[in-house]
Amino acid sequence: MQETPGSWQNRITRALASAEPHTQGYALLVEMKDKGLSSEQAYTLLESLRAGVRAAAGEQREDLLLEMMDIVTGFCPPQRRIWQ
Repeated sequence: MQETPGSWQNRITRALASAEPHTQGYALLVEMKDKGLSSEQAYTLLESLRAGVRAAAGEQREDLLLEMMDIVTGFCPPQRRIWQ
C-alpha cells in the first residue's frame, strides 16, 4: 500500500511523541527512502509539520523535527546519512 502525505505526517508526529524519538524518527526516514521518496519530498513533508509541531508540542519536539530535516539534507555525520 502506498503511503499518502497525510499518513507520513501522522507517522512522523507519532515518532516525535514516542519514547525513543531519535530512533523512531531515523527509522522512519530510512523507510521513506526505501519506499521511494526523494530527499526533497521527505524534506517537504517534515517542513509542512514544523509550525504545527512547534505550536502543539513545543520547542523540544520542533528540535527533533529539525534534526530529522538535517539528516534528510545530509547535514549529519556520514554514518547517519540516508540520501546520498
